[in-house]
Amino acid sequence: MKRQLCRSFRAGTRISAPPKSKENGACQRGFCLVESAAVKVVAIDPGSRKAGYAVFDLTKKGVRLSESGVFRIQGKELPERLLSLHKDLEALFRKNPPAEVVIERTFMGKSIASGITLSSARAICLLAAAQNNAEIFDYPPAQVKKAIWPSGQASKATIQRAVQLHLNLEELPPSDEADAIALGLCHLHRVH
Repeated sequence: MKRQLCRSFRAGTRISAPPKSKENGACQRGFCLVESAAVKVVAIDPGSRKAGYAVFDLTKKGVRLSESGVFRIQGKELPERLLSLHKDLEALFRKNPPAEVVIERTFMGKSIASGITLSSARAICLLAAAQNNAEIFDYPPAQVKKAIWPSGQASKATIQRAVQLHLNLEELPPSDEADAIALGLCHLHRVH
């Protein structure tokens, strides 16, 4: 049974312009797909203590989740943690040079201080993506939830289970990792 990954929702916001150079091959949405090369799409669920990430390979044959995980950010003070996040992202982008980076929008809940801290982590993600000349997209949390769960009303546990089912994963991914995977699935369905 084929699952529909994303349901009806508004488009995500394109923050940056697409890369200017193209290689030989079949072009799709501004990217050229060749048999031997994959377009890397990296999704990031930003955080100042932990940040989830997912790397998808987009080829002529389809989409594959090639890597996912959680950065456990080091440091006591915010500037140290932001530097740690930037170093983690640099290492990830060196290993998986992204054509597109998808970053979850900041949700401003009851705590303004938490929202500001999260926005700082998101800014580091935007910076690292821009330094790698990636095309940058963002989606609000509600849109990602709606994409992965029909009602859009999904708890962290529900997102974890939905991601596990969509990708036939043997184990339940940690919540930050599941959020990044869900973000990537939402984007891939929307844009590709």
